[in-house]
Amino acid sequence: MTRKAFREFERRTIAGLAALAGPRPGGPYDEQALPAYTNPNPLMRRVFWRRIRVAAGLIGRLPRARLAVDFGAGLGVMIPVLAGQAREVVAVEIEPAKLAAGTKSLGIAPGLFRVAASLGEAVGPAGPKADIVLALDVLEHVPDLDTAVGAISRALDPRGRLIVSGPTETAAYRLGRRLAGYSGAYHHRGIREIERALARRFRVVGRTAIYPLLPLFIVLEAVPDPAAPSSLNGGRT
Repeated sequence: MTRKAFREFERRTIAGLAALAGPRPGGPYDEQALPAYTNPNPLMRRVFWRRIRVAAGLIGRLPRARLAVDFGAGLGVMIPVLAGQAREVVAVEIEPAKLAAGTKSLGIAPGLFRVAASLGEAVGPAGPKADIVLALDVLEHVPDLDTAVGAISRALDPRGRLIVSGPTETAAYRLGRRLAGYSGAYHHRGIREIERALARRFRVVGRTAIYPLLPLFIVLEAVPDPAAPSSLNGGRT
């Protein structure tokens, strides 16, 4: 996606989500990052959207996919990006009503994707695995990180690509949250713990800090590790 195309995508998305946005954080879509997507402060908005641009760039460089899965799809912001790179898109979301509200506001046609409640449902017991799994700012929220990473490893094709982003949870990040209007701590962990968990099943092949001198988010690109113990791939999704 070119810089111009991304700016237009950002503009359309912010305009589409404006109907859902309240006057400040504390609304029903906070967990879906709505206040960050639509923050009135241009600097705060730029920081958040930077990790979207990095992820979109990584997706755009991948081979054309048969199946892409957006794990923790939220309001569906990344569905159009994935749909531009894959023949089929599955949005995994435990709050489908909020996903439906988001995709409606964004003008995303229902036929562009399907919804699943879990990664196991997304790929099915005998269906082909995902070529792309996207997990943007979701793994810091899950109570059981190892279970979630195991489910991703079972859903992803051995030649597939995983793209993850997460907060650094540094003092600078916490300050940024306060400046954006958020209060309290509601993440179970930061990106460093997430990266350690991924390393038990995946090989991290790319790491982008946003921003390098004062990193607030990290975007990781990973591939399945064939040397990972087979026992890690067992169990239920």
